[in-house]
Amino acid sequence: MNSTHRKALINKLGKERYRTLINNDSFPSLPNDIKEAGLLKKQSNLDQVSHTSESKSRQISPTCAEIKSQQSSHLGAVDFASASTYEMNLESEVVQADVVHEQNPNYVSGNSLTFGDISVPISSCHPYQGFTKPDLRYPQGDDQEDSNITDAQEVFEHASLDGIAAIFKGLVCGAIRTTSPLADGLKPSKASVTTVFPPWGAVDCLLSLDICEASVEPLAAALFNATVKWAEKSLHIGFAGGASLTIPNSEVTLKGVRDEAIAQVFGSEIQQAIQQSRIRIQEMEKGKLTTDCVSMIITEKGAFISLSLGLVQGLEIQKKLYT
Repeated sequence: MNSTHRKALINKLGKERYRTLINNDSFPSLPNDIKEAGLLKKQSNLDQVSHTSESKSRQISPTCAEIKSQQSSHLGAVDFASASTYEMNLESEVVQADVVHEQNPNYVSGNSLTFGDISVPISSCHPYQGFTKPDLRYPQGDDQEDSNITDAQEVFEHASLDGIAAIFKGLVCGAIRTTSPLADGLKPSKASVTTVFPPWGAVDCLLSLDICEASVEPLAAALFNATVKWAEKSLHIGFAGGASLTIPNSEVTLKGVRDEAIAQVFGSEIQQAIQQSRIRIQEMEKGKLTTDCVSMIITEKGAFISLSLGLVQGLEIQKKLYT
């Protein structure tokens, strides 16, 4: 390193106030070093005297005794926002800003900040002008979010008979329960079909069909290749492989339907809508031949069939069912 570079380095180090000049035997002394070091030492002494006088002028105010008394009884977190003044004990070296404002001093320390009997690591501290009270509002919980979402979901009930005939082309068309028309004819019959668009989860559109009791056995055979019978308040389910299941005084849910069975029971439009649902897309990516997008809940008085549809296709079907 030549003389010019060393002089530039010493000038750069001199800009950091209260820094002790580096004395290292590995750096050979040059003629100009003694002169520069003397000027820096003289300037450092003047700055330290000035800083000491300013620190004395910022001693703790009379109100600080009350603050200390409060802190001795409450050893929790320090509320810097409520304290008008406090005493800072900067044990390590202090680097002061280039421009010192008399009314708003801004100090940075590398060690600790003392407030009464409590010492806080300076690494987690900021200038006291920036301290504010913590925001005690907590994020909205899962229960609150679910309640808001439930209120916001779209639900459509009681489809028209013309809409049922336009959408369903398979065996299910005559199996859906209908309401009785009024005697005056002002209120026609409606089909018990409910369409829901949940704003959460993997289901974009859910279609629910209320099935008559007489149609449960043929639909279970067509969809799941299973026999369903009620005997003495017990549900007996038989499967193609010979296995059987008996459930007393309860209802059961059947899942797992092949694509060809969906087309046979519900028609091609429902089949295509199911294939576009996110659940079915994930199933096909895994190579699953049957789908859980079609489920059947069997009860003593009938059954409920649920269909998970894609969003775009579900919107088109909803328009046809409820017009």
